[in-house]
Amino acid sequence: MEWILLLATLAGQMSEEPKTIAYQKSPSHFLIVAKIEFFGDFSLPLFFEKLLLSWIVKKAEQKWNQNSKFFDPKKKQWIHLEFRIRWKIRSHTDPTTPGYHQILLVPIWKDWLRYKLTGKSKLLQGHRSWMYIGGRKKGISGAFGVPITPTIMAHEFGHLFGLKDEYKANEPLWKRHFLNLLQRSYPPSIMEFSSCPWAVPKEKHYQRIYQNLYRYGWLSQRKTR
Repeated sequence: MEWILLLATLAGQMSEEPKTIAYQKSPSHFLIVAKIEFFGDFSLPLFFEKLLLSWIVKKAEQKWNQNSKFFDPKKKQWIHLEFRIRWKIRSHTDPTTPGYHQILLVPIWKDWLRYKLTGKSKLLQGHRSWMYIGGRKKGISGAFGVPITPTIMAHEFGHLFGLKDEYKANEPLWKRHFLNLLQRSYPPSIMEFSSCPWAVPKEKHYQRIYQNLYRYGWLSQRKTR
């Protein structure tokens, strides 16, 4: 279950650098950077948690960098979007890093047990992240159950790039994950089928992210980074 918050604060009015920002490397090439700080109750010892997160983030980043070009009929040129995830881990006692998305990590088995015993869940029975639209909100940007697959993490990154869910949250799971998958074109959309390992970003996603760069002030004045 994703929480989608439409934030009203314009990027130019923010007191810190936006958590999602883009740099123009050429007239048709844009580098989009999402800065993420993971914290929480890790499912593995910290050394192994870092190794696992490093692999998962890399695979999720690769999904967004696959075929990340589209043709802009207005400019009559191909637009290339390049994605980079800058991430770190902090402990509960460390202060948050300004300008970073704060992502809470929650072991799925512990959250399931907590829900069965108390009826409360930090994950709300699923991964979640907020869609940042032109601003910021104090606190966390989302909560991921761990272990997490690269496809699910890539889906959650999509929210940080300003994309919405494409599935209906009130649909039965069998219909959402099985019947709908059979009826869609191949490969399926990353924003609709996050549990499907071969789901990928579509051209429409890159077009919307490109529009968001200008619509929400994510584009830095610096040309390269």
